[in-house]
Amino acid sequence: MEKFTINDPEKLLKERKQIVDDVARGKKPSRIPVCSQSRAFPMLDAGYSLVEAFSDYEKTYNATMCFQEMYNFDLYTGATRFSYPVTEKLGGGGLIIDNEKGVINYVDEILIEDGEYDEFIQKGVQRFLFEKCLPRKYGLGKEDHDTQIQMIVSAMKEQAVLDKVNAKISKDFKEKLGVGRSTNASPAFYKTPIDTIETNLRGLRKFAIDMRKLPHEKMMEILKVCDNNGLEGALKRIENCDMTADDVMYQSATTSTTSWQLSAKQYEKFDWPFIKPFFDKVVETNGTCLIFPEGGFKHLMDFYRDLPAGHFTLLAEVGDLQELKELSDQLPNLSIMGGMSTYLLGHSDTKTCVDRAKEVIDTLGRDGKFIFSTDKMLSTPQDAISENLRAVNEFVFEYGVYK
Repeated sequence: MEKFTINDPEKLLKERKQIVDDVARGKKPSRIPVCSQSRAFPMLDAGYSLVEAFSDYEKTYNATMCFQEMYNFDLYTGATRFSYPVTEKLGGGGLIIDNEKGVINYVDEILIEDGEYDEFIQKGVQRFLFEKCLPRKYGLGKEDHDTQIQMIVSAMKEQAVLDKVNAKISKDFKEKLGVGRSTNASPAFYKTPIDTIETNLRGLRKFAIDMRKLPHEKMMEILKVCDNNGLEGALKRIENCDMTADDVMYQSATTSTTSWQLSAKQYEKFDWPFIKPFFDKVVETNGTCLIFPEGGFKHLMDFYRDLPAGHFTLLAEVGDLQELKELSDQLPNLSIMGGMSTYLLGHSDTKTCVDRAKEVIDTLGRDGKFIFSTDKMLSTPQDAISENLRAVNEFVFEYGVYK
């Protein structure tokens, strides 16, 4: 397949920004934008093994750039964020990479052990991480104190190199390919503390028990320590964001990867107090926001239904098209992202995939409040056949034009 030719990146970037902004505002754009949900897939699609690509930053850069040149997306919900070389500097751990199958798994670890919450509150999240969590998570605990310090410094230097690589990718996406920054690298990306403590520090099972057993005041104190002024920083970044900047497609993006595990009452008690001020600030500053509640979220519909129109786009991991249509009808205040079956992209022929893309547009794309994307993240080699992905994107660019 030939690469797409970009004649005027600056003009294309402005066009894409306007289209995505129109969708978020509830206005009918010139055409339906196409979003990439991908993490490791660009590396696999380029023919690299995961360890090979993540260990060689030139290959990471080349694969990421080539992915956009081959498939021509309007925006991305994620970027290459797996810091494998950084974790290796710490002695390894945290990621389980199967090179042969092209699969990455995270370890559900208990890094805050039973009875340690008071120490966590007293020391604060940063000190606790360095003193307890890093030695437990990686190979640091096997080394003497001086060696531990050297390993941490080495990892910090490696992270700085990786940050430069990702910054170069964002810069070249904008200046060479006419694509704005990833929404996960947006000016005010915010991850709620429950997301961090459950998935990264306490473990899913342990934290589920904590929410039921600990007093509400205690749990909120724990979450505030874990947040570490993250919400305050995000609110300031929203206030300072220049929404006229060409590379800003969403002023802010948020995710709540644990929302599917929380009941509506738990969400209201432990997550909503942090995310609601964030949403309020988006509206106050006339910004736009991508909401990404991974997994099921029907039990949270009342929270989303009350959000003001013209600011929010919901990325829905819903496979059934009729269910997604009903969701869109029930949330007229939000724009919707999703629709395309990842399973079909990876397991069917091109005609079947294009037919599905047509059905998605006919069902969801009529009022303009829609961004075409896959229903699940492209993560493994089986998630998409290259010819199918290319054909679907080309079809959407042609068929998804509003007359």
